[in-house]
Amino acid sequence: MPNFARNSQQLRNQMRSANVKNLRTPDGKTMLQVIKQELIALKKLIEIEIKEYKAGYPPERYVRTGAWEDSIYIEDPKYEGNKIVGGIRFHNELALHPSVMSKRQPDGYVPWLMEVGWSISRRVQPRRDKFTDFKPGTQYLTKAVEKFNKRPSVKQYGIKVTIPNYWRGGTYYESGDDEWLLLMMSNY
Repeated sequence: MPNFARNSQQLRNQMRSANVKNLRTPDGKTMLQVIKQELIALKKLIEIEIKEYKAGYPPERYVRTGAWEDSIYIEDPKYEGNKIVGGIRFHNELALHPSVMSKRQPDGYVPWLMEVGWSISRRVQPRRDKFTDFKPGTQYLTKAVEKFNKRPSVKQYGIKVTIPNYWRGGTYYESGDDEWLLLMMSNY
């Protein structure tokens, strides 16, 4: 018979000491179901941040494809030892865009560039506002995580969200996966 936690502190204590596969919330959900539900909520917050950014200005010299938003998907949560891990990922075929500098340059990973920003060391013609010059990042992921962390369920279930840093010594590195993991969520 499953062991039901009566309050959030009791649930967090159980999560640390018990087999997380056996835990259920008072309403009968498994922790795997809880993490999946929370990933859906986080994905929606990220999509809202992207829409707010895009509503800020209409592009004048290029057409938005929607590929950035379409690239987002949820990595189903799974058990890793005695914790549950899931993530938000971006499909490479939609998230990687050709460089505006030259065909010899690596493709730009739009989800990360939009988070941290970019600068181009030489002038590119034609100049495109908010595109070919220095552009500070929008911190859309950081903002979404900050909003997410205010949700009561984060404290209740001991959820932790991390944003890996893909910037190393002046170059981006690939995670080795087909799709880059940008957000990882675990139950502690």
